[in-house]
Amino acid sequence: MSSLIKINNLSILNISLFFFPLSFILGNPATNLNFVIFTIFGGYYLFKNKIKIQFSNLIKIIFCFFLIIIFSSILSLIENYNNISHPNITINHYWESLGKSLIFFRYFIFTIIFVTLSNCGLINFKYILSSILFFSLSLSADILFQSIFGYNILGFQQIDDGVNSGFFGSELVAGGYLQRLSIPALFFLYYLLRNNKNYNSFMLVMGISFIGIGIILASNRMPFLTFLVGMFLFFLACKNLRKSILVGTLVVLISFVFIFKNHNYTNEKFHSFVGAIERMVKYMGIQISETIKKTTQENYEEKSLDRIYYKKGSGHLELYRAAIITFKENYIFGSGPKNFFNSCIKINDRLKKLGKPIDCNLHPHNYYLEILTSLGIIGIILFIYIFYKLCKIFFKKSFNRNLNFNNINNLVFTSSLITIIIELFPLKSSGSFFSTSSAIYIFLFMAMMIGTKENKSKTKNL
Repeated sequence: MSSLIKINNLSILNISLFFFPLSFILGNPATNLNFVIFTIFGGYYLFKNKIKIQFSNLIKIIFCFFLIIIFSSILSLIENYNNISHPNITINHYWESLGKSLIFFRYFIFTIIFVTLSNCGLINFKYILSSILFFSLSLSADILFQSIFGYNILGFQQIDDGVNSGFFGSELVAGGYLQRLSIPALFFLYYLLRNNKNYNSFMLVMGISFIGIGIILASNRMPFLTFLVGMFLFFLACKNLRKSILVGTLVVLISFVFIFKNHNYTNEKFHSFVGAIERMVKYMGIQISETIKKTTQENYEEKSLDRIYYKKGSGHLELYRAAIITFKENYIFGSGPKNFFNSCIKINDRLKKLGKPIDCNLHPHNYYLEILTSLGIIGIILFIYIFYKLCKIFFKKSFNRNLNFNNINNLVFTSSLITIIIELFPLKSSGSFFSTSSAIYIFLFMAMMIGTKENKSKTKNL
């Protein structure tokens, strides 16, 4: 009976892993449910079998980061308890921030449970990798189908004029989903075909092309750029696959040029993106060529997207400026998670009187600026140190080496590491670090990287 319980617990854990990629599609309720199932059954298994949890140096640093999150929320609550001057802010906002910080600690619990199970060889990574590959290719095929026929396989129509979101429906996040899962999907695709030397390289090229074109047709601009960054890191990490990676990436770039010239919405989206970058450069006082100015500004008023993005460089520049100003108010420990908007509007009331208003939003749309405003200098130092350690691991363990695709754990280690480096890349725009979709994704792949059993002896002192 005891043996049956163990088998059932492990089966539930691995089935839960299989459903993570699907839960990202279904939305936050499904993702949270899957997350809770894995954490409860994983914790129960460790407790029942008296498996000791061991903390590597990297896990200890992550633990300190979570403590800073809670500590910053407590400080913000104390600071504002009897000192709220804005009519739209109450003390309940700061109590909610503290509550969310305490709940956010569940991601650390998930991480240590996952890492411990993985180090004990109890995680079957083929479950989640097969799911990642299946849904990545399915979504890419669905987007391609939708771009041709105007509706997807579930009957969802294109949004507006040629916007393809596949089975995400009205949510324009398909490109981000594909980009986030692209590296593990491509690694696993090659793993499955590794023994067929006449077929595996061709299929890798096709996989890169298929997913890359799916991202382009989804018209998500930043995911396309980060996908290219991912291909570059893939190229560095896998010396023996460089020819296939290069050919696949070239196919994607050629496809982008063709789609850009012939697909109106994609043309408009990426054209406005270039225009936004041009205006940011101009705002910072850097000289640019007249050709770029003419290309990005000519007839912009005829384009609805450019009318929205023209003045503020898609709005991100103003948000970044607001984040820096907000950070200066609480520069040591920040204003606490989920408090950026509250802090920003209080500052904005003062700046309006001086004729220098700032643009406030729920978060600054950049992980590093969000950490800076939420957790201050202490928090950002820990966060940057974690990113530095990840980059150091990559260049030390992966750079210019032949990756052994016969070992599933080695494959998981490298693909998860590249995935996390791309996600935490400092110069990309992003959602909120403290949101469910971002946090589960980040700490899932962080746990997969840290807990890969093949690398346990190599990474125990990270």
